[in-house]
Amino acid sequence: MEAAARVSDGPAFMRLDREFNTLISESAGNRFAVKSIRLTRGLIRRFWYMYAETVADLPRCAGLHATLARAITNRDEAGAEVALGALIDDIEELTDATLGVHRSSRGP
Repeated sequence: MEAAARVSDGPAFMRLDREFNTLISESAGNRFAVKSIRLTRGLIRRFWYMYAETVADLPRCAGLHATLARAITNRDEAGAEVALGALIDDIEELTDATLGVHRSSRGP
């Protein structure tokens, strides 16, 4: 993800994000998480390509994913919790910024 971000390769980033999310959800052994990821995958991809690429900070997003992956790899539960929280906060900020840009382009 970090390498894809360095060269602004959004499609590669999204492919790796999908693989990462699938790996995490399947590794957790939580059928609900696996099903939820599958249900939202297409929506997330469409959202990204329609809106997010215009406001996303790809290197920051990749770094947040990498921090989470490293915490999981090191079995650092507290670190993974903090990293996941930061990633979710970033996604929420991205969504808010994207919706703001989309609203302003359509007028009041």
